Amino acid sequence: MLSQMMIDMVRFSLPKNVFFRYVLIGLLNLTIFYGLYESCYLLTKSWDYGPNVSWAVAWVLGSIFAHLTHRKWTFYTDESVKWTLSAALTIYTIGLIGSSGTFGLFVNFWGFNHRISWAVNSAIWGIIDYIGLHKIAFKHQTDSKSI
Repeated sequence: MLSQMMIDMVRFSLPKNVFFRYVLIGLLNLTIFYGLYESCYLLTKSWDYGPNVSWAVAWVLGSIFAHLTHRKWTFYTDESVKWTLSAALTIYTIGLIGSSGTFGLFVNFWGFNHRISWAVNSAIWGIIDYIGLHKIAFKHQTDSKSI
């Protein structure tokens, strides 16, 4: 089902603007990430830090999936897979550390609902990831339409 959905995505024209492509592909990645989060949360919800563990596990698995989709559809690059994967995983590791910290603040320190925290945290760190992926991992050639 997932592979068919990905094949169907190729059949339509993606936006020329790299940020809009990132957002569009990011919605697919976000859906996968959320599914992973909820699946992990079902297994860990009785734990004191179940939401935190679920966030971290989903982030790691989702990052690998996101690298593949962004490499194929978001960023047009001549960089080798070896470079983009290692650079993207470095950026995602920094994101994992930072986003886990902010997620912990939202849920454990401030007592916010874990799903609202998930959404806000995903948006914040999605923008930070975009900057790192665009400028470092994929070294996307910036045109006048991209940000």
